[in-house]
Amino acid sequence: MCRVLRQATTGRGSWSPDAPDASSEAPGPEPGAPWVQTPAGPAPASGPTVRSLTGLVVDDHAIARRGLLSLVAETFPEAAPWLAASTGPEALELARVHQPDMVLMDVRTADLPSGPALVARLLAVAPSAQVVVTVGGTPGDDVKRCLETGAAGAIWKGSPEAEIALVLRQIESGGRIIDVQIAAALQEREEHHRRSPVALTDRERTVLELLAEGCSNREIGERLVLSPATIKDHVRHLLRKLDATSRLQALVNAADAGMLQLGADRSR
Repeated sequence: MCRVLRQATTGRGSWSPDAPDASSEAPGPEPGAPWVQTPAGPAPASGPTVRSLTGLVVDDHAIARRGLLSLVAETFPEAAPWLAASTGPEALELARVHQPDMVLMDVRTADLPSGPALVARLLAVAPSAQVVVTVGGTPGDDVKRCLETGAAGAIWKGSPEAEIALVLRQIESGGRIIDVQIAAALQEREEHHRRSPVALTDRERTVLELLAEGCSNREIGERLVLSPATIKDHVRHLLRKLDATSRLQALVNAADAGMLQLGADRSR
């Protein structure tokens, strides 16, 4: 994810991983390392950008879509009207056909794929697009994984419009920006995970290992001689404990926590 942050505005605002005065050859911290603050660089001019760009807003809430469309129209007055989608599949088709320069997508847009998967697929069909995730609730691991997947930034929907506009101009100019509140929330989650290791029951750990083998609920139930309903309850508890919204995310989170070695030979 974004590793080195730079304050882009005074007070509460946005943060960038690309400090202008830092050596481009200096390696960033390893994944999971604390956020690093570097001196602020000059903010770009507040006027409209010269280059016209095409864009796409992806959000399953009509009011949010209209609000973002209005905001980008004011932020990029030279641009053609942006497109809008309410679902992931619709967004992918519009991105494939129109090749937008920038995509603003809600991190929890309805319909599969999930946020990180949608970022990956958008970049696959529109490689030159700058994908920016918008966050309305509490930032979770899905936001972190969107950034790790290639998102150019993350903005807080509750931020003042002037700040969001500034961030979008910076991203359009090639920056990678994370809102300071989102960065702080992700930092807090990482610290909490380090302080509070996940505790699984023996049965939950067995179910987790079988999930890692690719077993379905029915297959796990047959191997453990348990009903599908019981296995479903175990999986639900695993998702909650591992702070995941899908089986795949649960497996990745478990591997990150050192509870699994994905792809390793567990027969020994």
